[in-house]
Amino acid sequence: MTNDAIRIEDVGFPTELDEDSIAKMATSMALVTRHSLEGASRLPNPIIFDWEQVVSMDRMFLVARFAVRDIQLSQEDQKGKLSISKYVGYLTYWFSKLRPVQGVYRADATGQQREIMDINERVAIDMISHTLYSITTRRPDLVPDRWGTCPATKALGSSEKPIPGKCFYRAFYEYLVHQNQRYLNYITYCLRYRLVGPYFMISIIDQAIHYACYRQMNIPLGEIVPSAEQERVS
Repeated sequence: MTNDAIRIEDVGFPTELDEDSIAKMATSMALVTRHSLEGASRLPNPIIFDWEQVVSMDRMFLVARFAVRDIQLSQEDQKGKLSISKYVGYLTYWFSKLRPVQGVYRADATGQQREIMDINERVAIDMISHTLYSITTRRPDLVPDRWGTCPATKALGSSEKPIPGKCFYRAFYEYLVHQNQRYLNYITYCLRYRLVGPYFMISIIDQAIHYACYRQMNIPLGEIVPSAEQERVS
């Protein structure tokens, strides 16, 4: 992972799941992680990290192995069909639980560097959109039916190739930052401190995909609330 020119369009999450797919999945997760961290390092009050030290590839491979196992079990239950929401849900859930990232810091008000303890959960949430982008641009047959009415325009990266899902990427981002990142912070909190399973993430992704075209359906943003948010943070 020494290439400085990161192109998010080059990330390729495998959909043919076998032993070789574990290495491809681990590499793709590492690329997305670096993309996310470098993006956050360019923001006001940036994060601080040493890329050569921050990621454990051993844990990345473990995340991939657990995710592939669960996705394959899901496929068996669904007669060989691949559920895109379960694929992304299992992947991001195991990323948040096995925590392959460490040693990411941000300066506090006094200038002292403080480690960001929930960095894995936040990277996992950011990984949702990138994983969906990777899969749906490479496997048109896996594009959610709900996206069929979405404008086929660019959503991520610099590719000139039109892609479906513009409404999803826009709506999911606005959902996460709504009310001073209320839902982003809630999901992060649950992943880190509560006993939630992979269906916590799957339910959020399922409902986000379902409501992707909320503008066309005239659904107010405040009503796009995943079932997981029915339980409030105390």
